Amino acid sequence: MGRNVRANAMNKALTERRALRWRNRRIIYNDDAGVAWSETAKGDPHAILDARFNHCRNSLVDSYFFCVGDGRDKPFGHDMPPWGDPHQLIIDASRSAGIEVFASLRMNDTHDASWQEKPERFASYELKVKRPDLLIGERREYPASGDPLNPQCHLGRIWSAFDYAKQEVHAHRLAFIKNILSGYDWDGFEMDFCRFPAYFKMGEALDNVNTMTDFVRQVRELLNQIGAERGRPYLLAVRVADTPQLSRRLGLDVEAWMSQDLIDIVIAGAGFNPYAAPFGEFVELGHRFDVPVYPCIDAMYLTWFARRSGRESSRPVERLRAMASNMWLEGADGIYFFNLFVPIEAGPVLGKPAEIYRVLNEVGEFVELANLDKIYQAECLRSSTSIYLYPCSLPHQLPARLIDRRAIPLKIGDAVERHQKDGSLKELLLRIRVTDLDDEESIEAHVNAVMVDVRRSDKPSESVTHRGRSRAAAGTWFEGLVTAPPVHRGINTIEVAPGLGCLGKDATAIQDVQLRVCYE
Repeated sequence: MGRNVRANAMNKALTERRALRWRNRRIIYNDDAGVAWSETAKGDPHAILDARFNHCRNSLVDSYFFCVGDGRDKPFGHDMPPWGDPHQLIIDASRSAGIEVFASLRMNDTHDASWQEKPERFASYELKVKRPDLLIGERREYPASGDPLNPQCHLGRIWSAFDYAKQEVHAHRLAFIKNILSGYDWDGFEMDFCRFPAYFKMGEALDNVNTMTDFVRQVRELLNQIGAERGRPYLLAVRVADTPQLSRRLGLDVEAWMSQDLIDIVIAGAGFNPYAAPFGEFVELGHRFDVPVYPCIDAMYLTWFARRSGRESSRPVERLRAMASNMWLEGADGIYFFNLFVPIEAGPVLGKPAEIYRVLNEVGEFVELANLDKIYQAECLRSSTSIYLYPCSLPHQLPARLIDRRAIPLKIGDAVERHQKDGSLKELLLRIRVTDLDDEESIEAHVNAVMVDVRRSDKPSESVTHRGRSRAAAGTWFEGLVTAPPVHRGINTIEVAPGLGCLGKDATAIQDVQLRVCYE
């Protein structure tokens, strides 16, 4: 009799979980919680809500994921602020706004790998200090390029991560999860595997796929237990790599987790391949197992575009719209924002808060995006973000040598042919940036095998100041108007080659390929 009662209760909880999986989540907003321990708060919880939460009210944000730290009782080594509990503050604010709220845990944060710069980060994590045998690397000097604080090898950036092949690590994490979930009334829990993407020693990830699946199963069982005690289920979300295959290379067998009903939500990607990643692979897999999928945009990407390509080229709102449009094209169930506050809080790089936060009322529904200006881009920032992109994201398309005449894919989420036909499309402007090109040299450009007349832009590259450093975009911009067709919705092929007077130097490189879509 008792066994039947337990089985019925488990089936009821699973049915409830499956229903809750598919609640409307147009936008999920992830908050790293850093402001709670910063000068911004200054002892005033209202300052925290103003900085991070209040712009989500009355928007398309349906879910708020709040970072609860790196797995130790003091989040990132911080004591609770004197004014109160940030976790409860966000839970209460979310409830009052009718927003779903999740606790988000960074499953292997390695900010403490930079122990030379901020030694307290590592020294304050007691278990790491006492048990270095539980880590995937060791604290030592790693190969650097003129800066010992910026190691030029992947292990130097992630050596302080826990090795999930060790059962002691599982126990450590489970104890924290139990405390944070039983102590607060969250709607769900996110296991953030992208911050940072290292869980086993180099070369051992595939051998430990089943080990990690066993750990995720233990988390699921813990959530089931706490959910039964409180009378409603705990949802489990995971943030993983861009594709199922890349995730598995990290030791994360997401398909197995889905097939065994261990997880309820998938967040796809670290957010550094938002234009081009084939998120449709995760969408197809998730929907096959009745699991919604939300591709990720990390807004830190925007600051790098501004610093790399100039303010005129950055235009954050148009970029965020285009990224989201491509994700809806891939079949996304909603959009997940990570670090959306970074371009604002890092300094006046990209504009005022209201200018960026307006996307919270735009990108959560595909129909809202249809006739809004956008900037589409070939991915081009791999060298700047290797800690996240290796091995969490697919390789970027740029930079590329001009002389190689490489075909560059450019995904366009807008139905540009239909908009051209109905007269709502104002213009399509192709922009290409090339470095190490002399004044007398030119380039040729083709879009889907149709030649486009591109000419040097006479607009100077505007310098951008970020964290005290000023930088102007290097190279030469070329621009040319195109039509639809040849441009179409989906994957377009852009070919850039040496033009009249070009020397074909090995150093001449294509750095940026953009398409601006402007509406009447």
